[in-house]
Amino acid sequence: MKKIGILIVGLLCASVSVISIVSAAEAPYYRLWRGARLESVPQAVFLGQLNAKFIPALPNVMGTLGVAVAYFPALPPAESAGRPGVFDEYALIAYRSRKHYEEAARTPQGAEYGRSHQDLFDMTKSKRSGAIAYSGEIVTDVSYDVSGKRIDWQAGHATFFVGRRNPNLSPEEFYRKLKEHVEAVSRSFGRFGLDGYVFVADNETETAYQHWPSAEAANSAFQSPEGQQIVREAGGILIPVQFSAANPFDGNLQPGQVANVRFPVKP
Repeated sequence: MKKIGILIVGLLCASVSVISIVSAAEAPYYRLWRGARLESVPQAVFLGQLNAKFIPALPNVMGTLGVAVAYFPALPPAESAGRPGVFDEYALIAYRSRKHYEEAARTPQGAEYGRSHQDLFDMTKSKRSGAIAYSGEIVTDVSYDVSGKRIDWQAGHATFFVGRRNPNLSPEEFYRKLKEHVEAVSRSFGRFGLDGYVFVADNETETAYQHWPSAEAANSAFQSPEGQQIVREAGGILIPVQFSAANPFDGNLQPGQVANVRFPVKP
């Protein structure tokens, strides 16, 4: 675990070359992380290392390299630990483009940041994937960008959701109904300002991040007749584990919370 701290110190002291700036034509690139804590790492140590070293490392590495533009780590409620499909830590990372992410990941700093996950997480159980454009099909463990817009995730209002599959549904029924749900949300909530929507599903759960211009816009969407209908229908598909609005990271992310880790973005 000391290597995470060494990595950060080294970055602050070293001369870091900034990756070339993305053109406006290149699409934003989102990566969704679902991390399983190493059994050898006690929960208290896990939380301490996340807050003190691991979470700050992302902006210190990928932000300094000029490729990351937003970061939203999340921790599920403590009582959800161990339930099927529920991970110990989640994160959405927004990058300028896939090309820029891949270039950064090949630098010594980026490669060491990727390796440092092994200090806290069981990489055989953890899952990470880059989002592709949603085209009407949901495949297990594939992340999707529904909105396809370049937006400022650090501004506005962002939410995080994890829900477990209703046990009355087979995995096949779950994916079919989830597809209908995703498209209803995009269609109806888009009229209220929903401009960012990234999700991933497996046989047991769905994980989703949404972005709105403001909390007021989100509230208007959910309070509308069509929004209330979407919520009712979602209740037959998913059993909520967590639905939280992101707050600025204060160095003390706790179970049941999601953080907006704000950092300067390279122009």
